Amino acid sequence: MTATEQPLQEERLSAYVAKLQQMKESRAVREILERELLLEFIRLNQSRINEFPLIETQQRSISELFTLRGLEDPLYEHVKAIIGNFIQTLNRYGKALENSDEDSRRSLIPDLSNLEVLLVKCIQGVVYITALTLDNVAETLATYFGDDAYKAIDDITVQEELGVRFWQRHIEHFIGKTVESAFVKMVSEERFTLRKEGNMLAMTYRFDDLLSYLGATPAPPDKSRIQQQFENQEADFETRKNRKLVLDYLRAEFSDTGKGFSTTDIGHIGQLVCIDPSSRQLSAALTFLHTGIQPEGMELTREQAVFITEQVQALASGMAIGLNVMREDFLRAPQMFSAKEINAIRNMLGPFDLNGLHRVLGFMLESQFMAILRQRFGEDAGKMQVRSLRERRVAASQVLALEDLGMNRIRRNKLWRQDPDANDYMLFQMHTVQELQRLLQLFQMESPLVRAVAKLWETARFKLEIKVGINLDLLSRTTTNLNQKLAEILSRFGISSL
Repeated sequence: MTATEQPLQEERLSAYVAKLQQMKESRAVREILERELLLEFIRLNQSRINEFPLIETQQRSISELFTLRGLEDPLYEHVKAIIGNFIQTLNRYGKALENSDEDSRRSLIPDLSNLEVLLVKCIQGVVYITALTLDNVAETLATYFGDDAYKAIDDITVQEELGVRFWQRHIEHFIGKTVESAFVKMVSEERFTLRKEGNMLAMTYRFDDLLSYLGATPAPPDKSRIQQQFENQEADFETRKNRKLVLDYLRAEFSDTGKGFSTTDIGHIGQLVCIDPSSRQLSAALTFLHTGIQPEGMELTREQAVFITEQVQALASGMAIGLNVMREDFLRAPQMFSAKEINAIRNMLGPFDLNGLHRVLGFMLESQFMAILRQRFGEDAGKMQVRSLRERRVAASQVLALEDLGMNRIRRNKLWRQDPDANDYMLFQMHTVQELQRLLQLFQMESPLVRAVAKLWETARFKLEIKVGINLDLLSRTTTNLNQKLAEILSRFGISSL
């Protein structure tokens, strides 16, 4: 019988008992006993877990994350309680088998069956969050680097288990190597401007030019099955209503334990929980538990209703554990960034959602490009600086679409200006949300138009320019030949003449 086949329940129970007995005979400490039993549990239940990975390295990653690497997470206490009950009941089941006590053995099967389901849900939570995270990462990388990114992603996924090294391989390939290569191409093709600005000589690089060297323009991404299921939880009123119920339940349930989810994670985890069938029974279970009223089309006992809520808790716990471990691994992976930059990445990353990943990848590319420039400061670092300039940018077609809501030419010209480097985009004229609000009030814009403009502001990407400044006043104080010194500095950036 292979690991992918579905053993009959009693065969699974016998296999658990055999593994438990083996661990006892070897006098394994409690932690090792639990780990080995859980590894056996995962092996026997793979076919009961949706989206369980086919790649061996990722199978090991799931097992390691659930049985070892997630142990320090606060929410693992919830999982540990289920494991403890499972082992305790399994001991009783083993004794009944040993004593040929058929009545006792059969009476324990319902409890063991429920505990099996709860453990499967815990593992299912880890698998769901892992699958969604990796698919979101792959989609984000393909957005920047084109379809060729998938080849590198697949190679790393086959070779590396989930962990710090897994993320390091991605960062080394997609950030370290590609940004250095893009910089060399930008210099060779003179994709920069050099001009005097006051007492500064400024070299300006457009981030759009950097991005243009990263990969071919990708086709619209094909969503994976789990991405589609996740996004479908916002599809209509009923799914959004169920999502809110799950979110409210998780907030209340886990805040009581002092181990609540962070505000940045709760929405993501709650929405992912909703793809599991148990979440769609939660409303009925809670209604019955609070009022005693039987839901339409169902006949619940109190035990059944409680069991439904326990499944939702188990799923959410597994997801939170998996998310927390992956996030800490990811944040430990970059070796070229400062502590300040890592903290910024933490604040942007969130639960590995697509928006957060887009911000993080853009920030990493920007930071690495700036680091390459700083490396060329050399002994003149005190006389030079590098900074980034941002402007919110939206597609011109999105702005023109606002005409139906009352956006006329005068209003439009006060809010936006044409991007001089990209005809398909327009730049917001203001830099803060307070400036935007004052302008919206000044023009007394209609409420639907205000909401539409605010959404464009919130979802706008940034046009980014990276500027190196050489302070000519400071430089002139340390050299007798300013032009020769400038030529020396510029040569470090691949610029041969002023």
